[in-house]
Amino acid sequence: MTLIKYNFLLMTVCFVMLTGCATQRDIYYLSNRLAVLEKNYKKAEKKDDAFRERITGAQVAGFREESEKIMDDIQILSEKINEVDYLLKQKINVLKNSGNNLDNKLNAFNIRIEQKIKLLDNRIVQIEQFLNLEKDSYSKGKKNTQINKSLLEDKAYLFAKQIFDKGNFVKARTLFNDFLNKYPKSNKADNAQFWISESFYREKWFEKAILEYQRVIEKYPKGNKTKSAILKQGLSFSNIGDNANARIVLKDLIKKYPKSNEAGIARKKLKEL
Repeated sequence: MTLIKYNFLLMTVCFVMLTGCATQRDIYYLSNRLAVLEKNYKKAEKKDDAFRERITGAQVAGFREESEKIMDDIQILSEKINEVDYLLKQKINVLKNSGNNLDNKLNAFNIRIEQKIKLLDNRIVQIEQFLNLEKDSYSKGKKNTQINKSLLEDKAYLFAKQIFDKGNFVKARTLFNDFLNKYPKSNKADNAQFWISESFYREKWFEKAILEYQRVIEKYPKGNKTKSAILKQGLSFSNIGDNANARIVLKDLIKKYPKSNEAGIARKKLKEL
């Protein structure tokens, strides 16, 4: 029963009592009926309040459970991100250390070679001075030496490239490193560094290849092998499963050299990633 009906019934009873038209028995009956209705109304109100509390409590519990699930997912995702970041840093350190150790050995070997060459050059100068060679003869000899040096430079590069083409990548790397140490200003220096990088790529040592290609990019930015080095660096990242860095490198290549053949290859590769 609603509050309106309850008030209406109460007014009716009062009206009957006031007019004197009802018997004492009727009044007693109506009073009892009114008491029962009032009791039932209060019970209904309590049930309604309890029902509202249950509905609200269930909603709150549902929101709390959903919130806890979301927080758990965030925690798991955060742990995975930290784990990947740690492993990536470890991998980079390993690559740098392995590259540094190899470079140190090669540098030490090259230094010994250079020292021997200097000793031989000094010995030749002493012999020439001892023989009192004329200046003209010395000038001609110097020109011949420069010509011979250029021929030796070309011969050294071609020999290293022939070894590379035969698939002997370890020996080719040694020869190209010797070439770079002996002729650092050669117009073939960028090519020599590129073939060193390429030798690691051919051996599927992609981590080391990435570092060596970076040397080509940084030391010879205007060289004829720069575009190829960027492309192969992007492919190396792809080969070790690092597609994020592969996409960055390939997009950078397309941006810098949009009309190059390497950029065309990069666009096709990006569609596969």
